Amino acid sequence: MNKYNIKLVNSTIIFLIIFGFSCKSQKIATSSSKEELILNIEKIFSQASIAGFTIVVVDEKDILYQQSLGYANISSKIPYTNKTIQTIASISKTFIALALMKAVEMGKLNLDDDINKYLPFKVMHPKYPLQSITIRHLTNHTSGIIDGKIYDKSYALKNRNEDLSYLPKHIKKYVDRMSANIKIDDAQFLENMLSEKGKWYTKNSFNKKKPGSEFNYSNVGASLAAYIIELAVGLPYEKFTEEIIFNPLQMNNTGWDLNNLDVSKYAIKYFNGKGLIVPDYDLITNADGALITSSNDFSKYLQEVLKGFNGNGTLLNNTSYKEIFTKNNDKIGNSGIFWEISNKGNPNHSGGDPGILSNTVLMKDKKIGIFMMCNGVDQSKRKNIKALQNIFNTLLKYYIE
Repeated sequence: MNKYNIKLVNSTIIFLIIFGFSCKSQKIATSSSKEELILNIEKIFSQASIAGFTIVVVDEKDILYQQSLGYANISSKIPYTNKTIQTIASISKTFIALALMKAVEMGKLNLDDDINKYLPFKVMHPKYPLQSITIRHLTNHTSGIIDGKIYDKSYALKNRNEDLSYLPKHIKKYVDRMSANIKIDDAQFLENMLSEKGKWYTKNSFNKKKPGSEFNYSNVGASLAAYIIELAVGLPYEKFTEEIIFNPLQMNNTGWDLNNLDVSKYAIKYFNGKGLIVPDYDLITNADGALITSSNDFSKYLQEVLKGFNGNGTLLNNTSYKEIFTKNNDKIGNSGIFWEISNKGNPNHSGGDPGILSNTVLMKDKKIGIFMMCNGVDQSKRKNIKALQNIFNTLLKYYIE
């Protein structure tokens, strides 16, 4: 897979490899105080090609640690701060989990319902037409739906006439694909791809295993789950999440549409830390990766899901949170409901798109949550990815030991 392919996924797998949640094989600086921790992280950051970066650690009540480095806008030297907003890529899927279980609590749907109970077009596995695909299959990535090349159509440049001659050839040929795509409604996108009558339909959008029997990380499957939520509750998914998550948690700088947020706080996306700008693009399937938020706002959400994980949540009841964080059969993946569950029982998720890297984890034993994101890192050089890994693990070492 080319490092500059349009979709940098399976992002969850990438980040489990990148971050690994382990300090054993690396030389991690010991930090005896927060002041020393700040200096250690600054030193690691300064030696890598990373544009802007933020990281936050919370428990159920407080922000324990928060640090932002680099630039939201390199040319204008606008610093990346705790209030800087950017998209978080696939971590957006964890919000589908909360919205889905709220819909369950409202009596609008059940996890084991056939998805065709709600859809206005039929979706079935071509090799197993009599086997139902359930909502639960979508949540743990066992539906049989895979992204494939068709998923690249979900990326559309905001300015299709933009001059892209500044891009190196090895990047430009992938970005050119975005310029060929047209922004359409996500429901139309899903029908085009998954319905037998859809104009992009191909059996290659499904794997060879029957639903429920094999893990295949699926952005399209996640987007389909969000679409089912809006059909079941009678509200656009974006509006529903605003009402049941953003507003109650006072996440005032979070949303799905930049036009509704403070554009001055938005981070420019870069291919590296030296100012190579990623052309602005839309993600048609919003729910699977297009949430815009800040470190400050995400910390509020992180505290809520940490409370839910520990049986103290406020947005859902304990049964619902337990469902979200219950690990699927190990033989067919390690997913809860749109959260990955590590062997140590730590829920986590990550995200990767052009100009975006993100990661979050709930540490079961220490009862803390950690979130980080950045708006550009040169992935062609291993030292830059390793720097992010070292920052994350330096922080883990400080709080775990």
